[in-house]
Amino acid sequence: MRLNTSALMFEYQSLNDTQSQFMMDLAVFLLVRGDYAWLGYNWNGCHDDWVYMDWNEMLDKDYGKPLGPYSEISTGVFERKWSKATIKMDCNQYKPTITFQ
Repeated sequence: MRLNTSALMFEYQSLNDTQSQFMMDLAVFLLVRGDYAWLGYNWNGCHDDWVYMDWNEMLDKDYGKPLGPYSEISTGVFERKWSKATIKMDCNQYKPTITFQ
């Protein structure tokens, strides 16, 4: 399996529970990112409405360095170990888990 080496872009989706959606977005980002990454925040200017989302404290956390690529640890459940955290995404239930060491 190769890590993604091209640019990825996807839209932050606002649901009724924005923290849950943010955690899914963050977990997927941390699972697939390469050696270098840029996580944009609060894109405005391409539409008439200016929307300001609150800063999320999870963006300030130190996850360390990736220890390798992600792996599928069971059907539909992906995991990637970092030096300071383990990231899991259960795509069967759309449930992210970020565990700090």
